[in-house]
Amino acid sequence: MLMVWDFLCTFTRALSLMPISLDNFAAALTFKPSTTKGAEGGDLPPVYLAEAHLGLIKLLLNDPASDDWWWSTLETDATEGVAGKDDDLAATGITKVASDAPVIKVDMAALFAEVEDPLITTSWIQVLEEVRNASVGQVRNVVKSAMSIVTNRYVRSYLKISIRKGKGNSAGFTKRAVLWLVDRVRDARPDLWQRSVNQQAMFKQRAKIVEECTQAM
Repeated sequence: MLMVWDFLCTFTRALSLMPISLDNFAAALTFKPSTTKGAEGGDLPPVYLAEAHLGLIKLLLNDPASDDWWWSTLETDATEGVAGKDDDLAATGITKVASDAPVIKVDMAALFAEVEDPLITTSWIQVLEEVRNASVGQVRNVVKSAMSIVTNRYVRSYLKISIRKGKGNSAGFTKRAVLWLVDRVRDARPDLWQRSVNQQAMFKQRAKIVEECTQAM
């Protein structure tokens, strides 16, 4: 208890907590609601513990380094079986061409809404384009190079899953997932390629892509 109290007191500013005395902290930990109905507002649970939990969770979720060990919010049970199917096809020498069917579930609306410098977006798309002609051994390296550029957290998480699901030496799943994403982003962001586009038409096109992806998932 002393270690936890000392930790919370040390990082009160980082966790947005008010300082608390050891006695009050101990009282919060040992709080037990009364089984009898008392005066109004006289039996409320301590707010400090809830604030401490929220502060820790926010700190973890906002830390970019957590991507190295925290499971992805984009990973679902539906994506578990897809990788195995692609790996089986690759083992038999059959290669699949990227199709309209998504292989990883992703919130495309949130992905497009994420703010990212257009130059950065263009850069990682151009890097991922190399996957089209990359050999099996080069696919992972290409995707990792793109991950070092991208700042969009949804794209980064998506690419991490594409690598993790491409088991062994099979790059079929990774390649298919990457090209699916690249094609969708290209279609939704014609403004990245210095084209003269109508903003309203572009947003309508983006909404259409989001709807199609949502229905396909």
